[in-house]
Amino acid sequence: MDSQVCLRVAGNIGVVQGLETAVRTAALLPRDSGFLISLIGAGTDRQRLQELASSLDVNDRIQFIDRRPAEEMPAIMEASDALLVHLKNAPMADWVIPTKVFAYLSAGKPILMAMGGAAAEMVKDSGAGIIIRAEDAVALSEGIRSLRDLSPESRVLMGRRGQEYLATNFSKQMVLAQYEDKLQVIANRTNGPMDQ
Repeated sequence: MDSQVCLRVAGNIGVVQGLETAVRTAALLPRDSGFLISLIGAGTDRQRLQELASSLDVNDRIQFIDRRPAEEMPAIMEASDALLVHLKNAPMADWVIPTKVFAYLSAGKPILMAMGGAAAEMVKDSGAGIIIRAEDAVALSEGIRSLRDLSPESRVLMGRRGQEYLATNFSKQMVLAQYEDKLQVIANRTNGPMDQ
């Protein structure tokens, strides 16, 4: 299948994100194949990654776009074929859910999740994408190819499942109700011993 695939990463381009993997992945993607990895944002690791991309001669397969205003980001994400979440391997990575995951689910595009833990569980539970190992350029290139090889209908379905999962599990009403329940439990625990 010769369809193009634009994979985007939006947000901080720092050391913790481990986006050197994305740059090295670009070197594994064939030239003139329609593959494009787009890193949108700023951060402490951006200049080094740009220099690495130049040294690997992959500027035709990876691009760096300056940070965009928040109001432009939904349209940018919706114009993507897929969205990448990548964090370096670290014990803490299993316990965090990057805020971009919620924006990506809302965008209705397939997610390529290159981390484990709670964030990967969200993608697995929702059926909104593909989960791969972090810091593995070969796995990332295979994930991109897998998304490319899906039918357009399958990619649309992945994105729709992500939106539905977000609406079902993280609506404002549901989150507020969960906080209220937790606060009530804490209040009951606090008030109990004081009343005795």
